Amino acid sequence: MIDRKTLMDILEVCTDAIIYVDGDMKISFWNRSAEEMFGWAKESAIGKPLTLVIPLEYNEVYEQILKSFKAKEAHVRKTIELKGLKCNGEEFPIEVYIYPARVREYFVILVVRDITRMKLAEEEIIQLNRKLLALQRISTSVQKSFNLKDSLKEIANGLVESLGYTGSLMGVVDGDAIQIMALASAGPTNEWERIAGTRIEGIRIPIDADENVALKANRKHEIAVTHSIYDVLRPTVSEPICATMQRITGIKAIACIPFVADGKLLGNMLVGSTSNNIMEQEINLLKMFAQQAVIAIEKNALVKGLRESKLKQGQNVSEEKHNVLFDYVGAALAVIEEDKTILKVNKMFEKLSGYSKEEIEGKLTFLDFLPDKKKTHMIMQKNKGDGSMHHEFEFLRKNGEIRHIAMNVQIIPGTKQGVAVLNDITEMKKTESELISKMNELEEWHKLTIDRELRMIELKRRIKELKRYLGRRDEALMLSTKKLCLAKESLSNRE
Repeated sequence: MIDRKTLMDILEVCTDAIIYVDGDMKISFWNRSAEEMFGWAKESAIGKPLTLVIPLEYNEVYEQILKSFKAKEAHVRKTIELKGLKCNGEEFPIEVYIYPARVREYFVILVVRDITRMKLAEEEIIQLNRKLLALQRISTSVQKSFNLKDSLKEIANGLVESLGYTGSLMGVVDGDAIQIMALASAGPTNEWERIAGTRIEGIRIPIDADENVALKANRKHEIAVTHSIYDVLRPTVSEPICATMQRITGIKAIACIPFVADGKLLGNMLVGSTSNNIMEQEINLLKMFAQQAVIAIEKNALVKGLRESKLKQGQNVSEEKHNVLFDYVGAALAVIEEDKTILKVNKMFEKLSGYSKEEIEGKLTFLDFLPDKKKTHMIMQKNKGDGSMHHEFEFLRKNGEIRHIAMNVQIIPGTKQGVAVLNDITEMKKTESELISKMNELEEWHKLTIDRELRMIELKRRIKELKRYLGRRDEALMLSTKKLCLAKESLSNRE
């Protein structure tokens, strides 16, 4: 049999806040966890209205308490989620469980749980998932589009609409590598045009402008983060215009990400945020978006080169031109024979694999780059008759490093050879892994919640046991008192 002191000790060490509420909606019990959660000492909380910690606007809680007093039993429901109020006025998310009880008189027990951590985890998972979906959508769009401006516009819009940045500006180095021209933008472009009196798309900044923080870093293929719009648009745009723009948009930090391929600066991406800083995790994600811009720029250069060659050679492109274009396209390419022998690769494939052309062409098969050769071979065989194939798999580099690859293979008409286009999606997979980790963390939290719920069921059972014990004790005391009165009356009659 559990005694009252033991029960009180259990309530005091409980990790959830335990609050008793009487019929006047005043607090009559307040455990140690309630002190820590809400910031009110026991002496300050007991006797005060429940509105001290649960604002009256959450009438669902108060209606439930009144129903519990009236019905003398708990109403079936899972939880009530609302905002609790700390002593400093700060609101925070809580779950409230309501149980009616009686020890001589009726009261209601509130079991309150701080769910701030769970809500943050849920929000982080939502944000990561949204960013990952945006990246996948943009990647698909860039692969399909042959218009550079449209592709860059798609990336800029994704950064603002899906990732929540305030503004984005995409610039491309001109043919003479003298200037960077803003080709696409997203965000407060209307405000910019009103303040500056000119369109932001089309402005040009000298690539050798040392006073420009973005270009100074980007020329070294480095990323820069600054807190001034003027730092990234000078000397083309005046300081007063930049200051006005920054004040209106609320931008506090700007990330400057270079577009680099084969050691050459192709352009850059400016991303504005209302946060005071842009964290490393965000920078890593922005680099993945920048890589999509690199693919778009190099694809545009390839198409442009093909058109120029056709015009010069009467619609026939020389083998030499083909080789040059094949070599310098932005994605890793490989021509594969039916028996999986690799006949030809480009420079990006060399970079991806770590092998030279001489080590690969005619000597290695595609299976030599697969850690699990048998499984992937079977998948490739299964898709072989379709004429095309898309697959994601692990790719083994020369140094033993494993990269995650998305590959498209198209069979060359009239042959048994295929052209494979390989995209490195390792960073995307890391983001997916991070998302899964956060989901597992949330699942662990829910398991913990269930464990706590089981402990509360046990606590409720002990409370009922104490009520029965106190009820029997009161009955026994009344019976003893009655017997004593009868004995006294009998003694008086004898005298």
